[in-house]
Amino acid sequence: MTAPGARDNPPRDGWRGREALTLPVDRGGSHRAYDWCHSPDGLGFGEHHGDITMSITLAKYVKKHRRKLEDYEHEYRRTRQGHARLFTSAGIASLTVGQFEEFLSSTRWRSLARNKRRITTRGGMKSLRACLTTLLHDSGKPLSVRLDLLRPADSPPPLPYFGKGVITAILHTVRPTRYGVWNATSEKVATALGILPKFERGSSFGHRYLIVNDVFADAAKSLGVTLSVLDSLWWDILSDWKRGTKIRSGLPSRGDEEYEEGVPQQHLRLERSRSNTLVRDAKRLWTSGGKTSPRCEVCLKSMEDTYGNLARGFIEAHHRTPFAQVRGPIMRRIKDLAPVCPNCHRMLHRRGGRSIRGLQELMTPGAGDNP
Repeated sequence: MTAPGARDNPPRDGWRGREALTLPVDRGGSHRAYDWCHSPDGLGFGEHHGDITMSITLAKYVKKHRRKLEDYEHEYRRTRQGHARLFTSAGIASLTVGQFEEFLSSTRWRSLARNKRRITTRGGMKSLRACLTTLLHDSGKPLSVRLDLLRPADSPPPLPYFGKGVITAILHTVRPTRYGVWNATSEKVATALGILPKFERGSSFGHRYLIVNDVFADAAKSLGVTLSVLDSLWWDILSDWKRGTKIRSGLPSRGDEEYEEGVPQQHLRLERSRSNTLVRDAKRLWTSGGKTSPRCEVCLKSMEDTYGNLARGFIEAHHRTPFAQVRGPIMRRIKDLAPVCPNCHRMLHRRGGRSIRGLQELMTPGAGDNP
């Protein structure tokens, strides 16, 4: 049931909201409207209070929750050493069912406990010890190869339920500064934040983990946290999304992200009209009907000098008196326009705009010299 006025405030720009879910809040019958959103900079619940949307970058989120994240780190360090000893060569050789199940039950990864009996009973301790040895102590093979042996793409795994969540949790326990944890939660959050690239079709588990681990390492470095804190961060973000906080990446681009474009959008705006006939007649006059290339009034260069015949007859028209300085309709003539090249035209309008003379004074010496 939707409360009255719940849809009065549409999502702000950048929020392509789906169907609003209105939840009652025990504050005198008031309501909050939530939109489940998926935008280029984040996925989550966006909470609307009037025209304000709760939104925060990862860096600000870490700063805000620094104390809690440090507590996570302290607790993890306290228990990690004992767990890491289980995965030494001697520890694996004497590993018992109880020790391994205790490891899965007592770690921060609660979902691992669901598979503890399945791993030890379906595969047996002999298979588990063999897999752990392959993962951690077969130094003659690269990590990606070892991972592919444990999770082959074209055959059943040697140990049922020994999946990526368990494998990467063990890697992180043994080498916490080198390996991050890739499980359903971290993958969901990282994908939604837009920091996890799409994998090539047919790529192996080992190849994918190396990519994921690089992404996690870069994210931890950018945020100034350890991989262990980053792992705790995924859980907190997921919980806060559900409580209404929209968290976006804000991390530097890696250069291999994918961005969605081409989505049909409808805009309603008010513009001051331009005379296409005036501009067309001015360009026809300046270029002698497209046969010549006039020089830019700012840099004094011709487009044809740089691009040859491709740019012959090409020029842009700049209004000497900007529309912002004119009230109401106005009659203009060709002399009220100036022939300018695209670069100078953009600079004339950049950061509030300036006159042709003002832009010429800003140009570096020699920039306007004829070639």
